[in-house]
Amino acid sequence: MKNINPEISVVMPAYNAEKYIEEAIQSILDQSFKDFEFIIINDGSADNTLNLVQEFQKKDDRIVLIDRENMGLVHSLNEGISKSKGEYIARMDADDISLENRFIEQLKFMKSNSVDICGSSVQLFTGKNDIKVWSYPLLDRDIKFSLLFSCTFAHPGVMMRRRIFSSLRYRDCKYAEDYRLWVDAALSKFKMANINKVLLKYRLHENQVSCKNLTLQKSQSLLISNFYFSQLKSLKSVYGIYKGLSAVVSSNDLYKLYNCVNSHRNQHKVSDEYFLKFVRHALGIFNSYNLNVFWVYYKIVKPLKRNFFHDVFIFFLCVFQINTKSEFYRSTFRVIEFIARKNRPS
Repeated sequence: MKNINPEISVVMPAYNAEKYIEEAIQSILDQSFKDFEFIIINDGSADNTLNLVQEFQKKDDRIVLIDRENMGLVHSLNEGISKSKGEYIARMDADDISLENRFIEQLKFMKSNSVDICGSSVQLFTGKNDIKVWSYPLLDRDIKFSLLFSCTFAHPGVMMRRRIFSSLRYRDCKYAEDYRLWVDAALSKFKMANINKVLLKYRLHENQVSCKNLTLQKSQSLLISNFYFSQLKSLKSVYGIYKGLSAVVSSNDLYKLYNCVNSHRNQHKVSDEYFLKFVRHALGIFNSYNLNVFWVYYKIVKPLKRNFFHDVFIFFLCVFQINTKSEFYRSTFRVIEFIARKNRPS
């Protein structure tokens, strides 16, 4: 019998999702934790998505179907959340697979640690082939710092307390609406965490919105990261330098920027790993390399635990003034990252 007061509301928008939606739905219905409602928004699909959802709905009355014309992902997410009844909101996408213990693991963790937003590691896969595991910062302080340069959750695998939506909502940031929500939540001081376990299988395929709109997604993400930087009181004094990194910036300004961000890191007890990632991110958008830049970099990171191969890469970048927009840079960086992971310091 349908529970009118479920603990969890699962929100899953679907648009032309007939190819994968059956697996996605079944993975939710197979959860070991059973007390949930499953809100599926058919966002004006032109394929067989609606019929497939209706067939599942006949067999399981936990499914709540919203069927209407196409209004886009952001509207679907906000609509689904507004109609939800659970204390917790679990996100799901129509092409992914939740592992059967996902809900019970997240719920237990969130209650034990007073967490407002909880994600996990995810297994990337194509068809029947697992590719690799994506992991994210685990602790609130590392997550909030890392938002300066990246999205810190796998969106379809996140569970959130309903109360955050009393003050926040998804904004219409094309293909980066989740990143903006995390930034807004961080600025509102909601507590965040990722569980160091794979709880979701994230499908890679050519029709993914993020794959088809990668350039726009990157430009939106840069605007969001810049906005976040500008809103942090301890970083406002160097925001002008950070925003201008793509132009010629003096080594003194670069040192001032890194020092300020490092002070912010120390204040919030962020791990060395994520500060180093910020430094490399900043160097990735900087376009005036020389040995002075390397000495600024080395002076800042010298006291930190880091990998020798990253230092060699930055030295190489500065000596030969490699263009960070070039394929040569991207290929070399991928190789260095692979070597560094294999030789991670203890």
